[in-house]
Amino acid sequence: MKLKIDNNGKQPGSDRASEKQINQWLGFARRVLETTPVRRRHVPEWFRQALLRVYGSSPRSSSGTAVLDHARHWHPLHGHYWRWLDHWGSTNSYGVPAFVSEPYFLKPQDLADIVDMCQRTGLDYEITGNSWHRPGDTLQVLIFEKTAEAR
Repeated sequence: MKLKIDNNGKQPGSDRASEKQINQWLGFARRVLETTPVRRRHVPEWFRQALLRVYGSSPRSSSGTAVLDHARHWHPLHGHYWRWLDHWGSTNSYGVPAFVSEPYFLKPQDLADIVDMCQRTGLDYEITGNSWHRPGDTLQVLIFEKTAEAR
């Protein structure tokens, strides 16, 4: 059974945009904003190694995803976990490999967790409003290896 779509591209009686409209808008926003594609749920090896050195891993696995999951839940010892991890993966930001997370918002504790993780691992970070997941709706947290001049 096919649903009829009215002239505005919405289902009759619905105020929500269709999935096709949303995907068209996302494609347009990504082209205009020149966002960098994200390889979803991918942990770069250099990031995995940095997390492994500081947070260790669970006895079950030391894969990138397992190490990241172990590190993010290390913080419950301190009363919370890394809430800033959402829609994460890897990308190349201006030709530089980066781990990326694209949360909808960041609270002060989330910023403190990012700074703490970067200080512990010796990595660098940048936060922008130009995300791949939902341009205009999500932020982009980029984690980089420190460059020689930044050390």
